[in-house]
Amino acid sequence: MGSVDRQLLEPTKIEISDLVVKYETPGNGDTQAALSKTTLNVRDGEFVAIVGPSGCGKTTLLNCVAGLVRASSGFVRVDGKIVGGPGRDRGVVFQQYALFPWLSVIENVIFSLEMRGVPRTERANEARRYLDLVGLSGVEDVMPKALSGGMKQRVAIARAYAAEPSVLLMDEPFGALDVQAKERLQVALLRALQLNPRTVLFVTHDVEEAIFLSDRVVIMGANPGRIVSETPVELQKDRVVEDKLSEEFIALKSQISQELRVIETGKYESEAVRKNNVISQVKKMELN
Repeated sequence: MGSVDRQLLEPTKIEISDLVVKYETPGNGDTQAALSKTTLNVRDGEFVAIVGPSGCGKTTLLNCVAGLVRASSGFVRVDGKIVGGPGRDRGVVFQQYALFPWLSVIENVIFSLEMRGVPRTERANEARRYLDLVGLSGVEDVMPKALSGGMKQRVAIARAYAAEPSVLLMDEPFGALDVQAKERLQVALLRALQLNPRTVLFVTHDVEEAIFLSDRVVIMGANPGRIVSETPVELQKDRVVEDKLSEEFIALKSQISQELRVIETGKYESEAVRKNNVISQVKKMELN
């Protein structure tokens, strides 16, 4: 049984049903839909990457799951419970380095442990364990200003893990990094997830990154934001950077990139529309 088949047996962790988000347009009071009737289920332990053109609602969708944005209609459930606001069951990692600059590396992680109610005597050892998980041993007393961008994001991931959420929500966490730093962080994240599995919803503009990290790539379109298609990633789970050069990986990247190009030109047709068009053409041929 393949990894995708096994995941189908897992219970639903995140349920997004007919989600609509509308914003009021400044000045005239009209409303504009950021998300339109969006439905998505994420299985327990699954890594789902979301890609799409700018302004298609990727971050809005993620923020709804985080409880940071309220839906106009529809709902989000995590473990069967309606999301009504932020919660400790969901950890968020942003693109910006959201660290406390006045706290050292280990103190930033200890903050999550304190919020979780971990006894004071256990916090330092626990924090070191989470820092080791993301490959940051030996820099516990360093201040954030002395860290590289990649190291700051490792601390942010360690701090998110330390809160012991069952779901990690990641909004382009490696988007500001150079290629080498990004690949190191990608490998570090996969290693952390192998050692300490979580359900992950990951927003990115990078198709290669989406394929490398995920079990499934969800493609969104804009105006209004909506899910257009989903592509399973049936690569081996123990991935290395060299896998990006494999024929299977390159074929997936080409397929998804082509879909995105079509979406951005506004010529995308849903599967249902394509089928209807084919049926119409066949009927015309029969009549002729």
